[in-house]
Amino acid sequence: LEQEGITEYEDEAIRQVAKMGNGGMRRAISLLDRLISYGQGLTMDSLKLIGMESFDEYFHCIVSLINRDFSGAYKLISESNMYTLKDTLWSLMQVCLDVSTFAVTQSFDSLTIPKTKESVQFLKSVRVEDCRDLTNDLFMPMLRESYKIPDEYIESVIRYNFMLQCDK
Repeated sequence: LEQEGITEYEDEAIRQVAKMGNGGMRRAISLLDRLISYGQGLTMDSLKLIGMESFDEYFHCIVSLINRDFSGAYKLISESNMYTLKDTLWSLMQVCLDVSTFAVTQSFDSLTIPKTKESVQFLKSVRVEDCRDLTNDLFMPMLRESYKIPDEYIESVIRYNFMLQCDK
């Protein structure tokens, strides 16, 4: 970072770039180069420029689902800048896995979510059992179903299954 003239950086942002690289050094360096080209430093806020999701949206969605507010969760998903519904389900399920991992390790080292005030608060407030139930009862059945149909119908099937949950 010193060679690139980067003086403003956060350690958590550096860790998050490495995680976004998914184990690939070239990918992480490419992401870092893209971020540097924006000239806004290497901060958690600047990571949104290179496509890091807003985990706050995922946290709110999971809390809505735990509270059985399916219409509120659906509204959050529909109005957010989250990716496709299938990608969103995967990400929500990953956050639930992170809840379980954090409960065991009490560490952010192997989590996909970054260490922020919001994520610490979320991890302390949500129960592992609730996330397990969401994964088993909602995310996994929807994702399993999405692989049985052609890609052009996936969004519709997931929306339909989600609306069925809203009616329960």
